[in-house]
Amino acid sequence: MGKELALTTLVLSFLFGLSVVAGENGDSTLTQVSTPRAPSPIPPFSEPQHYPEYLICEAVPDNPGPSWHSITIGSSSLDDLQSHLMGLGKYRIVYKNGSELTIQRYDISWEQYRANASTSPYTLQVCVTDDNTISVLGLPYLFESRLTLYDLLAVYGMPDAVTWMARPLSRHVYWLREGVSATIYMGPEDDFRFVTEAIYYFPYLNIEEGEFEATWPIKFVRQTVGPIPSPYEQEQNPFDFDTMIATITIEPSPTPTFAPINLTAAATP
Repeated sequence: MGKELALTTLVLSFLFGLSVVAGENGDSTLTQVSTPRAPSPIPPFSEPQHYPEYLICEAVPDNPGPSWHSITIGSSSLDDLQSHLMGLGKYRIVYKNGSELTIQRYDISWEQYRANASTSPYTLQVCVTDDNTISVLGLPYLFESRLTLYDLLAVYGMPDAVTWMARPLSRHVYWLREGVSATIYMGPEDDFRFVTEAIYYFPYLNIEEGEFEATWPIKFVRQTVGPIPSPYEQEQNPFDFDTMIATITIEPSPTPTFAPINLTAAATP
């Protein structure tokens, strides 16, 4: 009976990528699934792959970068990230494809997370190098944080670029020299317009404007809006950054409930 149970477990593990999840016995090691699979709520694979939906880790430059709390791009390890997440909730690796990982909370559901307005990230997208150093750290699903484009402009100043997203009511904004980019919602609702949906930290890119299109991540972005038609903004860059920056000190945005950035611009080397 014991041998049959062990054989059954082995077969299920092979077929479905089952993994033992730590937690009850205090072991908090991030658990990797043995078969790559798309996590929920990350969308399934689509071709071609575009940043930031996919990080294209193999093309990330080998440069130092900014920090998210105690995690610093280009120097912190996956173990360092694991140690930081231990204080926020229970996490596991739900997707792995080469050097790209998706890490997700498993102690609460997505619905519970949104209902409770949790202050910890639900999902993290991560690129790691061969020695498990963090080269990109993405925090999607920040909509509930109330962090806005105004907050990012106050910290980082004028952006370097704006690109399309698959969703017609979103754009991705880049501060390449600061090692930061963010997905911004630009729908018609006043209460949610310009809310930050996701933020990404990556190596500092000290490049000239004419070099953007030949360099990660701009090299891998969408060249047109996604396939869903929209009656709203049709411009790739619908933002009036000059006016927005000018009004920041006059009408500051609400204090975010979850601030995923250090509210001081990093000094690029």
